[in-house]
Amino acid sequence: MTRLVAAFAALALAAPSALAADHKDSLINIDHDRVHALDASAVVQAQERFVRLQEHRVVALEHLWSDAIKADAPNEAGRFAQEHWKALQIELRARVALRHARHDFSAARERLISDEYAVQQQG
Repeated sequence: MTRLVAAFAALALAAPSALAADHKDSLINIDHDRVHALDASAVVQAQERFVRLQEHRVVALEHLWSDAIKADAPNEAGRFAQEHWKALQIELRARVALRHARHDFSAARERLISDEYAVQQQG
């Protein structure tokens, strides 16, 4: 399930970037810029939720790991330690993806503002 969500997040990040690469710099297309900014905003919101979920998962696994150590259950403690490590890695990758999503959103928003200003100046 976690891998599926991570794959979806990666695809969601790639889609707005692909749209931006397709955009011709010489043309002003406010509708396209608005859609790109809205898409980028939705990706940021989804990625923020995913990061929060992973944070909670890491903390929960850390508590389970600690409880297994206190209960003197080395097999369970080892399993929870491995799961904790995996969850921590997923959280770190999600944070990197969130940083990229925020950058994409910021660029899309700035492009929209710039194009709207250019249209106002022309009209």
